[in-house]
Amino acid sequence: MSYPGQPNYCPPPPPYGGNPGYCPPPPQFGGNPGYCPPPPPTVIMQATGNCPSCRMGFLSSHVTCLGVFCAIVLFPIGLICLFAMQEQRCSHCGFCS
Repeated sequence: MSYPGQPNYCPPPPPYGGNPGYCPPPPQFGGNPGYCPPPPPTVIMQATGNCPSCRMGFLSSHVTCLGVFCAIVLFPIGLICLFAMQEQRCSHCGFCS
């Protein structure tokens, strides 16, 4: 069925008449025909973090409330207090150091 203004295309090719389940055997290159190489070893990667408590999470720096208070009240010197009073917190177990 063709619509006006469209060219007439060729019909689709006939289906392949071969055996779809056939796979030719692999070529033999000499050696032991019954030898099958062992499978490669399975490598299990375990993600480890840098937390000293759980060894799973990662430590991130957080400022303390006292550090923010000192930074506001004692402004120029308070910034030193702010950065000195940071705590490291684990992302997995919440351990603080």
